[in-house]
Amino acid sequence: MRAHRLTAVLALLAAGAAAPSWAQAGARASQAQSTTPFSVQDLVRLARVSEAAVSPDGKRIAYTLRTTDMDANKGRTAIWMIEARKHNASPARITDLEANSNAPEWAGDGRFLYYLSNRSGSTQLWRVAPGGDPTQVTTLPLDVGSFHVSPKGDRVFVTVEVFTDCPTLACTKERLDAAMAAGQARDDLWWLPEVMRMRAAHDDGEAAGPRLRSAAQMAAAHGSVALLRRCERDLAERGVRPSDPSVLPTA
Repeated sequence: MRAHRLTAVLALLAAGAAAPSWAQAGARASQAQSTTPFSVQDLVRLARVSEAAVSPDGKRIAYTLRTTDMDANKGRTAIWMIEARKHNASPARITDLEANSNAPEWAGDGRFLYYLSNRSGSTQLWRVAPGGDPTQVTTLPLDVGSFHVSPKGDRVFVTVEVFTDCPTLACTKERLDAAMAAGQARDDLWWLPEVMRMRAAHDDGEAAGPRLRSAAQMAAAHGSVALLRRCERDLAERGVRPSDPSVLPTA
């Protein structure tokens, strides 16, 4: 394992030395304009390497490269691969730039590289054999948040965000679609009530009441039973009762 880690570090350094031509051109332009201060735009344009995954035999390293499309005002992520044991090896992109791809992970036997991509319209699990074409593995109604390949490579475990009171993935999908159709922002649907609750944790007594009550109301409206119960508990710990008992049902 230690040897693989060392190989990964050396290979990624080699990847930096053998970066794509646009990166080399950018470096030359930077040297030619060394008197120009480093700007926010320069920072945004920097390519970022992350999520390095070494193949089981130590011969290849897959990683995520994030770049910025300034014209489209978007960040883009793609999976790249480099031969770890070849001198001055050039990295090769193995996913297209029409979609975002990330989180590479090798199967235990090294035959396939698994990763997440939204090329199908939602974030799903894909796999590709070195030199082969990508294949979609999951077709779930919800975005896949994370995954892990079993040691034998015969199973893949995935996580998805769901409403805790929904018995099926389709139930969560239908509720999200209804919320989107009603003009509710998805980020607010998932995170705003919890953020409000976390902010209330820094308040004492009655000061926490209004914020917790608002978080509870949003949780109830969105059908988030677990969050609703956490708000109930926080209110009880502070000895604060909701102004409207119907907001926080006791049953």
